[in-house]
Amino acid sequence: MATIQPLPAPDGSVAPLTATPAADTPPAIDPAVLAQYEMPASARRSLDRVGPIGPGEGGLAADAFGDAEGPYLETLMRRLSAPLPSRWMSILLRRALVSRVETPVGVNGADFAAERAWLLLRMGESVAARAVVQGVDTGNYTPKLYQVAMNAGLAAGDPGALCPLVEGAMLRAPARGWTMAQAMCAGLSGSPTQAGTLITAARRRNVASGVDMLLAQKVVGAGGQGRQAVTIEWDSVDQLTSWRFGLAMATGVAVPDALYRTVGVQATYWRALSPAMTIADRLPAADAAAAQGVLSSAALVDLYAAAEADDSVQSAVAATVQDLRTAYADRNAEGRMTALRSIWGKAEDAWPSYARMVLTARAAARIPPANGERDADRMVAAMLSAGLDRTAARWRGTVAKGAMAGR
Repeated sequence: MATIQPLPAPDGSVAPLTATPAADTPPAIDPAVLAQYEMPASARRSLDRVGPIGPGEGGLAADAFGDAEGPYLETLMRRLSAPLPSRWMSILLRRALVSRVETPVGVNGADFAAERAWLLLRMGESVAARAVVQGVDTGNYTPKLYQVAMNAGLAAGDPGALCPLVEGAMLRAPARGWTMAQAMCAGLSGSPTQAGTLITAARRRNVASGVDMLLAQKVVGAGGQGRQAVTIEWDSVDQLTSWRFGLAMATGVAVPDALYRTVGVQATYWRALSPAMTIADRLPAADAAAAQGVLSSAALVDLYAAAEADDSVQSAVAATVQDLRTAYADRNAEGRMTALRSIWGKAEDAWPSYARMVLTARAAARIPPANGERDADRMVAAMLSAGLDRTAARWRGTVAKGAMAGR
């Protein structure tokens, strides 16, 4: 579908954003009629500053990009390979990209938001990318932002996010994806007859076919009064796309693991953030997302805590959940320490995965240095994985000379 960018390949390569050609100028609308539907000036958002969070919410200052020119910043973002090699670098860059910053000179504010959101998607930050594109009033959307907005909605497993944009996109950036979105949004709004008509017309014009059409029909059936029962078969599908990922997430359709291997790791992080997936399916992806910085330590702990009430989780996960509860809540420090060793792996010479460090960071911070002396390296590493550097500094006198934690 022309407006949907391909997912990054496993080697990290990704196609650049392509401008969608604008349609012919639509006929003029009676100004008196238009005025009845226009947003009042007091409610409109300026393109001079775009972003979901300000300094008071943890964002950077409005002038964070200084005097750098827009085309230069856009080139940097396009050339940056994502995901980044450092968890903390990724967290800082996400913070910069979602901040309510001033639009630099030389670029349109909507296009600059599109570039930021596109980089966030490549970093695996589907929720943040959707928030950035939604920070622009729909009347200010450009063809580039329409393109990225569709990808952001699909990455978040949220086809409903496309509905406020369909009308404008069909006029200013028409593409097959928006034609199908028009049908899906009719179904989601409780108009199955209209949706069926649009689906039939799209099929006749060969707008979509195969699993792409079936997934769209499944979204239509999920809307109010929808009665379509659609079965999705992946046997003939050899490539995962944003369209297939997003609609599968939205409708609870499991995507075979083999298809995730046809794209970059970003899709794994999108899975971790998808609320439509079961906790049992999200946990493996969540570990990877936490190690990358897409999920915080607190978010990962919350997800494991929610797994305690999920009967679908495997026994090994259930055991980890129980150990985690002990590591955080046991009254005895030695009992908490034993639980941490169980989560990390009982072999003291084996280094745990970085995700397990993130998972246990705050539990490690609750252990007095005297009780965890022989595990000092792992304890300090766990605390630092969540940025608990001041707490980790208390272990200065406990760490053995020449040990990794003291370097």
